[in-house]
Amino acid sequence: MQIIDLTQEKRYLNGFTPESLTKMNTALINERHPCYPHLDFYSHRFSHESNRASSLNDHGGHNVYDFANQVPVFFVTKELAGQQVTIDFLGHSLDVVVPDDKLPRTNIDIDNLLKSQCEIDIDDFIKRGHDDFDQPKKSILDLWGVYVAHSKSNPNMRDGVLASVQPMIFIWVDKIFEYVKEEYQLFNILTSHVILHEMMHALMDVESYDIHSSRTLRSVPNWFYQLKEESLANAGALQLMTGIWDEPDLAFLKFVIKQQPFEYRLGLVYYDRIGELSRRAIEEWVHMKDGHDFNKKIAMHWLEYIANTIHIDSKQLELYEGGFSFSEGVFKYKDFHNGATELILYDYHELPIQVIKDYVKQNPTITRSELMTTFPSDLNEDYEVFIDPNKQRDFKDKADKMISRSTDNAQTIKCADGILLICDYWHPNSMPAFVGHARKLGFTIIDFN
Repeated sequence: MQIIDLTQEKRYLNGFTPESLTKMNTALINERHPCYPHLDFYSHRFSHESNRASSLNDHGGHNVYDFANQVPVFFVTKELAGQQVTIDFLGHSLDVVVPDDKLPRTNIDIDNLLKSQCEIDIDDFIKRGHDDFDQPKKSILDLWGVYVAHSKSNPNMRDGVLASVQPMIFIWVDKIFEYVKEEYQLFNILTSHVILHEMMHALMDVESYDIHSSRTLRSVPNWFYQLKEESLANAGALQLMTGIWDEPDLAFLKFVIKQQPFEYRLGLVYYDRIGELSRRAIEEWVHMKDGHDFNKKIAMHWLEYIANTIHIDSKQLELYEGGFSFSEGVFKYKDFHNGATELILYDYHELPIQVIKDYVKQNPTITRSELMTTFPSDLNEDYEVFIDPNKQRDFKDKADKMISRSTDNAQTIKCADGILLICDYWHPNSMPAFVGHARKLGFTIIDFN
């Protein structure tokens, strides 16, 4: 990692021990570290984009460590804001302008919103958050670090060509030093975390590799990007440090993060669920940047769900976040039989199956013929709703008798007089009829489309 001290006193880099630098390099080198498997995802992206990334990969490597070595980390102080210096970096002359250490925070007061029990107008909420985000606000973030992307740092950027860009990271070491009351050990721990947090922003800035040059983002409000990216950056930094820094060090960082705004605290939720959930969360974020539709109603409920839930079920969280990247077939439904105290999201494949299972639980003496009458075959426009596994091995297609679906993934339902299989495939076009029918049966279903 390339750390350059731009401060006048020069004592901060001296106080940042070689051990801390070694630990950060170790965390970045070991891509196979079990605590952050999602970094493989970025490594593959770098490799695929190697031609565009030639100026940032002069050493021929495409992994996370090589990338990190080519993003300069500048130690700066508050007094340096706005000043320009010219340095030599990787054999090139680089003009560096130190950014402001303050950033207006979104006008959406997430903390107070989540504490409020009153109903809000979601459309108005989103509109205010989207339209007013860039205006000066009373709420200001006092930054410890910032990642400056190519679009901000290089006015010569043209058509997403990486050859003319240089991402940079700035760390306000004087403010970190003041926060830890000049304790050098804590200064090293917190500074390492801030650097890795900003490096995660660099890793998530896939625009640098021209991957999403054609994406359309008009429907996605800025506050949502801030919320998602800050939380994932914090989670990623903590995951990088796990197993390399001591547990008391990580406990200190968790304590610090708990004092930060909600979008940073949310990172602890992801960090506590290491592994596939973290991989999926970051991949979902990248897909979100790839121009998928933004479902504002689901976004609000996702925010409330995470903020108000102590134990988060990974599948439920996946359904909430999945709602951000597809625009059809998202429903909120209360499952009374799993001890749920709130409405839960289901997609259009799972909702019919869950409703049918719940109906049978409510009516344990129902027979197979009665169940087939209650949920007639015309509710599913493509295949039968049920089949008898003793008489039939596949679900026949209604439009083309030559096409069928295997029973391998079918859901088994036990009636009073035997077994039926529920078809695992439900097209979104089947949902209006099915949801309307389920509501007549007394089920509470809210359509988010």
